Formats: sequence, C-alpha cells, structure tokens
Amino acid sequence: DIDEARKELEAICSEEKTFSVKSCIGHIVAAAAFTVFFNGTALDALAAAPIGLIIYLMNAYIKARGMSRLFFTALTSAIAGSLALIFVHFGFGKNPGTIMIGDIMLIIPGLMLINSVREMLCGDIMSGLLRLLESIIIAMSIAVGFAIPLMLSGYIL
Repeated sequence: DIDEARKELEAICSEEKTFSVKSCIGHIVAAAAFTVFFNGTALDALAAAPIGLIIYLMNAYIKARGMSRLFFTALTSAIAGSLALIFVHFGFGKNPGTIMIGDIMLIIPGLMLINSVREMLCGDIMSGLLRLLESIIIAMSIAVGFAIPLMLSGYIL
C-alpha cells in the first residue's frame, strides 16, 4: 500500500544515524592505507588515521543536520587539511600532502561518478550528465576546502 510505504519511508528518514564501529574503523584504516599507498610514511599514516575518524564523525553527526552538501564537503575538507598541517607542524607526520591525499580519498564522490557514467551508457543521458556535473562540483568544493588552509599557512601562494 502506498500509505504504508510512505510511513515506512518517513520512519527511515527520521531515524538518527547511530555510531557504527565498523564504519568508523573503516574510515580510520582507509585514511591510513591510502596515505601509505600514495608514498606516505608510517608517521603520516598515523596522522591521517585520527583525521579519518573526524571525517567519519562529521559525516555521521553533522551531515544529517540538513547542511548543504557543497558547504559540508568544503568544511570537512578545510578541517581535514587544517588538521594535517597542524599534525605536521607539531612533528606528528612529515608530509602534509600525503596525509591530505589519504583523507581526500574518504570524501571523493567516486560512486556518484561511476553511477553517472553507468546512467549515460544505459541511455539516461540527462540524469547521467546531472550526476556527473554534481560530482565535478563536489570535487571542486573538496579542492577549495583543502586549498584554504594551504593558502592560509603559506604552502600555496
């Protein structure tokens, strides 16, 4: 019945996100692993891990508050970039670039990009193009978010 389906959908949408240990550990391990994969040191991976945890916490508790996805992505990127620079400044990491790359990988809208290509190949050109454009705009907000702390700290002029 349509009314029952609508009630179920509203119940699912109104549920608050709960803390998932598996997802939290996944974020931590993925951030550290991507950092090492992109030629980071073990110290860089140890610095990327808590930033991955913070990205998970932001996704779990702030994103659900109705914030714009673009602003949320830029904010998450700026905080992650700032933390990477802070960790390196205090000697807990050597290369902020590799730490940032490891953390960027958690934010990149890869699934959205793949789905957009799939939709275009299946003949849904308009929806595929819209998803592609959205993923490009989100990638730009990631770049802006990471560029802000780099510019403020003097790494990029």
